Amino acid sequence: MRRIVAALALGFLALPALAGTAAAHTTLAGSDPAEGAALDKAPTQLKLKFSGQVQSGGASITVTGPDGSAWQVGELGFAGTEVIAPVTPSGPAGLYQAKYVVTAADGHEVDGIIRFTLTVPAAAPVPAPASAPATPPPPPSPAPAAQAPATDTGSPAWPWIVGGVALVVVAVVVALRLLRRRG
Repeated sequence: MRRIVAALALGFLALPALAGTAAAHTTLAGSDPAEGAALDKAPTQLKLKFSGQVQSGGASITVTGPDGSAWQVGELGFAGTEVIAPVTPSGPAGLYQAKYVVTAADGHEVDGIIRFTLTVPAAAPVPAPASAPATPPPPPSPAPAAQAPATDTGSPAWPWIVGGVALVVVAVVVALRLLRRRG
């Protein structure tokens, strides 16, 4: 009976070790501008790099300045683990906050704030002169080839789950055989 209890205990103690990889969540791995950066020129885009794949639906990025004004943020672009946000900067020199919310491939929401400082005022958008002659817009340039999504370097969860279930099944079979020998 002691062997049965020991085998079952060993099997259940091993399960948390098998779930470690599957329990990892996506986090922000880096950004441009980086957290705490001091910039002498306002960026025209923000790049966020995550530790895993992110979904395009439901993502948002807002940038606010020291005076509370918000930058205009264009349509977000997604490339594997990166999110790219074109921005139109405006506002005084000072501390800016880029707040982001994305959904990881596993469905969990990832949010945070990246703080950076502009050492000079951001240039305000310059309106086009009203009396400018009308010129036809340039023809659209061909779209760049789509980038293949980056592959996640983490291992999938299903082998760990199957391994854990197999370990429990083996422990139960060993326990039943030991009981039959004694009975």
